[in-house]
Amino acid sequence: MEKFTKIKKNEPKREENEDLFKNDEISIVKFDEKDIIISNAQVVILPYFKDEGFILLKYEKCPAFKFKYKDKSEYNTVDYYLTSIKDDFNDDQTATQNVRRILHEKTGVVLNNLFPIEVDKVLFKEDNNVGQYHICLLTINYNDFKQSSVKVTEENRVVKVSLGDIDNIKIHDLVTDYLLLKLKYENNMK
Repeated sequence: MEKFTKIKKNEPKREENEDLFKNDEISIVKFDEKDIIISNAQVVILPYFKDEGFILLKYEKCPAFKFKYKDKSEYNTVDYYLTSIKDDFNDDQTATQNVRRILHEKTGVVLNNLFPIEVDKVLFKEDNNVGQYHICLLTINYNDFKQSSVKVTEENRVVKVSLGDIDNIKIHDLVTDYLLLKLKYENNMK
């Protein structure tokens, strides 16, 4: 009879990751015979000020968009694009704390302490990227916030967009388009 101590489990081998590329923003590793992008998770916010009838969008340079459209006459002279308000997710904070922090830092909007924040979804950026988007549509009423000042820089420009102009906005990224569609659907906007 065999002793139990001699029986060994067949544990699956852990595959070693082969580092292919690394910089401050992303790294690429070989895993399971695929190239995997490792990037930071981000919080993506679309603030909708219901009583005032506007949303806030970021007005920023997007080098990837400019590169893609460099040969297209319609967009080759465009330097700035409208996108959702987003920033890196801080793992030391809850999702709610991240939303409050980013909203304040990027827009100067300080939400009331009792304002309920719900992160809608957490979605992967793409199928070969471990980075995720924590998506949040905020419907803010008049008494839910106060406005503080925010330093406007080249990287930190935010614009108000009237609800009447939503259908005229040219959106180039999936997550901003998703948030605008969600806003229209939840508020019966056509």
